[in-house]
Amino acid sequence: MQRLTDVTQRVSGWFSGRGHSRRVIAPTPAPPADPAVEEQQALANGAAASISGLDGVQADAGVPENHQLLINAFDAAHPVARRRELRGREEQLEALFDGVLSQRKHAIIHGARGSGKTSLVRVFADHADRQGVVLIYLACDAHSDFVSLMRPFIRFVPSGNIPVGRERAFRAEVKSLGTNFGPRALVSLLLELAPKPIIFILDEFDRVTDHGVQDAIATTMKLLSDAKAPAQLLVVGIAQSVTELIEHHPSLRRHMTAVSVGRIADGEIARLLDEGAERARIAFNSAGRNLLVRAAAGSPYHARLFAYHAGFEAMERGQTQVDLALARAGLRRATEEWSRVNEQDHALFERLIDTDAGSRARLMEVATLAARDKDMSLDRLDTEAARALRTLSPALEGDSALCRFRDSLAAQFFIAMLLTSEPGADVAPRMHADLREQG
Repeated sequence: MQRLTDVTQRVSGWFSGRGHSRRVIAPTPAPPADPAVEEQQALANGAAASISGLDGVQADAGVPENHQLLINAFDAAHPVARRRELRGREEQLEALFDGVLSQRKHAIIHGARGSGKTSLVRVFADHADRQGVVLIYLACDAHSDFVSLMRPFIRFVPSGNIPVGRERAFRAEVKSLGTNFGPRALVSLLLELAPKPIIFILDEFDRVTDHGVQDAIATTMKLLSDAKAPAQLLVVGIAQSVTELIEHHPSLRRHMTAVSVGRIADGEIARLLDEGAERARIAFNSAGRNLLVRAAAGSPYHARLFAYHAGFEAMERGQTQVDLALARAGLRRATEEWSRVNEQDHALFERLIDTDAGSRARLMEVATLAARDKDMSLDRLDTEAARALRTLSPALEGDSALCRFRDSLAAQFFIAMLLTSEPGADVAPRMHADLREQG
């Protein structure tokens, strides 16, 4: 079976990582540049070594086997690639299969940063690849204009998607578009493609703040659907991305599948930990597992990160079972790692947790709301919770109607700090009951 390859590296792919393929990923665009220079850069990029794919992190001869197993089982640094590792996302995946592959609609995947959108895209793309769909990936840049976003897609359309005998003419038309074309010229060109499905993936679309670019992308989606072109767009961003696209073209609703990626149930997080532990040849006892589940607050990323550090603590001590003490040590280790990339928020959290039990409970309440992507508006919280939220204001953005942590990963680390800064003997039985209720 042919597989996806990265055109910037000529390697096995971002989605799958095996074999050689006609399926490509376009490079992340720079600000608008001269097409001839771009062509030279693309050719120069074509010789780098391969990257890891479906099988996870590649073995390193200098890493002990038990450590490598732990890394592979709880790799928080990369999106997952296997469907069985995509916990709690079956509904979203089926919506993409139906909307994009069956109904041939465009799609937008939206959710908070770090919520697992890219993992969802990877698993969807692997399935689509197996169905013979060509997927071209591009990560957006804040300075991108419409041309610099869309030119890489059309430049790397595979030969198999161009009618026989038309490739030379098609490539010439791509070059003739130059540096100033709009949605209609693009769609007119794409209508020349063979009737084979091709999906253009625009990741991190929320980084694009130019409303003119957003309008042009929305117009492109509408024109492609109206003309029944073989190309579709899959846009990945935050919830605001949906609102802004539809504001430009309300009729897009009938041409688009919107998939929301939120937090997953605690029971799914617990299963993620246990399945990873089996692959890593360790085990979590109920108290250790429940503490990590509570700290992760529905985030698969944090669950894997915390589990990796807890497992590493066990490995360092020559143990294979992660109990409450080792889980707490793992949370501290993970938090220390995070503090090196966000010293300001970490220092604020350290000051705030040095308080009385009542204040800590309120801080835990608002941190959990934030971690689970719940409403954190001041006017909807009671007086004490609102006061606790205000103490966190240096780490927040937004306004009183809707505020959130500036660092989208911070809430879970704050929870971890609260859980590990005082004795947690009462955590295990309470969480154990919660998990039983959630399955």
